[in-house]
Amino acid sequence: MSRPTTRPRLSQIDPAAVGREVEQALVSSYAQARAAVLPAVAAAHALATYARDGVSPGRSVGELLGEIAPLWRAPLRGARAPEVEVDPLTGLGLAVLGALGREAIDEGYRIPLRGLAVLGGVHVEYLRQLGRRGDILVVEGAVRARDARMWLASRGVAGYGEDGC
Repeated sequence: MSRPTTRPRLSQIDPAAVGREVEQALVSSYAQARAAVLPAVAAAHALATYARDGVSPGRSVGELLGEIAPLWRAPLRGARAPEVEVDPLTGLGLAVLGALGREAIDEGYRIPLRGLAVLGGVHVEYLRQLGRRGDILVVEGAVRARDARMWLASRGVAGYGEDGC
């Protein structure tokens, strides 16, 4: 004869109660995951708004990138566009490249062609052609901030007035 136990036996479990236990565990897990995800969602929104409209995110692009770093296929090695591995065919990729490009211009750094292409809504090869024709000065795959600002203004890009500011 078996010894008495206070543990439930399989014959005593309520399948509906087991389902509720799983539901509670999943809801709790989801709530924790959602709380962890919300800062990344806010950072992505701020990056996209800054990239598209030029509205300051209130934090550096590098800080915002840190919030969404788990999404990268390769680790971030820095805060400049040539060092960030993103897919420019996704909304997030466009937002990251655009935000990095704007930040480079705002801080007076040269902007890589791919960031300028994203901001200007053109293919990077078009910018290379402009460089070969002498319409913009391209040095080592980048354009000076002042020249980029003026070119973007001439294209009517948000955040860049007609005077290039």
